[in-house]
Amino acid sequence: MVKSSSVKKFFVIVFVLLLFQPLFGVNLNLKDDYSPEISSYKKPKLVNSAKIVSVDIVIDIYFLSSRCNVSIEYLQTKENATSITDKVFIWGNISQLLVSDSLGRNLLISSSYNLTSGYTEIIYRFPRALSVGEKYSFYIVFLSENKEEQGTLNFDFRIFFTQSVSILSITTFLTNSLSLYSSNPEPQTISTIGEKLKLTWNYADSSNFVLLIKYKSLENVFLVSPLVWEVGYIPRSANKIKQIFTLTNILNVHQQVNITANVTWISTKYKTIDLLPLEQKKVTIEIKLQAGERSGKIIFQSNLSKQVTECTVHAYVVADINPWMIVSIFLFSFLIASLVIIFFIWQNSKEEVAKIEKKKTKKYDLGKLSKFLNEKEEKIMKIIIEKPGQNQASIAAKTGLSQATVSRILNKLEGKEIINRTSVGMSTLIYPNEKASFFKLIEKDNEKE
Repeated sequence: MVKSSSVKKFFVIVFVLLLFQPLFGVNLNLKDDYSPEISSYKKPKLVNSAKIVSVDIVIDIYFLSSRCNVSIEYLQTKENATSITDKVFIWGNISQLLVSDSLGRNLLISSSYNLTSGYTEIIYRFPRALSVGEKYSFYIVFLSENKEEQGTLNFDFRIFFTQSVSILSITTFLTNSLSLYSSNPEPQTISTIGEKLKLTWNYADSSNFVLLIKYKSLENVFLVSPLVWEVGYIPRSANKIKQIFTLTNILNVHQQVNITANVTWISTKYKTIDLLPLEQKKVTIEIKLQAGERSGKIIFQSNLSKQVTECTVHAYVVADINPWMIVSIFLFSFLIASLVIIFFIWQNSKEEVAKIEKKKTKKYDLGKLSKFLNEKEEKIMKIIIEKPGQNQASIAAKTGLSQATVSRILNKLEGKEIINRTSVGMSTLIYPNEKASFFKLIEKDNEKE
């Protein structure tokens, strides 16, 4: 009986501890200096009916502040008649907070800042209940103030969720006017976008993320340790180039070797610096960068504290030109040129036809028609001679005569073999019979000569 009572007490204590345990997250193997202190928080009530499937964070770092955009996507896994209410914790002195979906609806219920812990609790609610299998996305946008410590500016970003995240991706942009000193954790990829340095982190199954970036504003110095980089430039006159810089006999501690090159991109996709360790010494290799009017340098520092006898920097550069884009441009140019040529041919042929018709009209003296035809017949013949191939309705419209009158006159002229009628489809077109002796009578005098 005593044992049974003790077991019950044990389970009650365990239940209470689990109920009031602090908010926790997956360990990302960060240094202790960067681990957040959130023991003062109690674990929020979990959202059991929906799961956070992805979080995409974009951070733009400026001199005094940084702009953060956190995009969160939920998946409804269980049936629930009420709309989802959840929360996140963001560390730092944040301002201009906005929680909204793609339709611009405000989802923010409340936000409160804890002065002791430095965390802001953000509570939000969806505008409606979701169906099972339905996804819903929204974003949290805010500004974060950067801090200065010992002459170096720090941007510290920490975010915690109430549940584990399936996919967490963070992209940070740092302008070239600011120089990266270090970042923790180290990014998976580093590249340049325009005049910005782009750092990207991707983690799976995470419920927290801690990012500390130190940078300076006085010098364009990129201290990278222990990452290795690929550097190079895209030449204007060549599609592919290979640059090899060889450094030998680096014996002194902290000796700097300068390599100057015009650099338009940097990457960590391939290993480009091979350090051959021999003795317990430390070597720093400096590569100067020149991109347009902006200049800077990247410093590679051996993190193993070993002497280097030879260091080779390989820069494989391929012009960033898509062959399909060239084909598309060629086809588009060919299409435009073809249309222009067809238009000019059509325009010229139209002008030639007009000239021929004009010549035919000038061949006859239409003033002589009145000698051989009455007024109505003269009107109709002028129209037929000036523009052969018209139908009866068109002639009636131009002369102002009735269809019956025009039909009677056309029958009369056809009987005299002055005109011909030709059937084309459903229409009957009228042409002058220039072989008739009548047309010799109305020729111009100079034509007879």
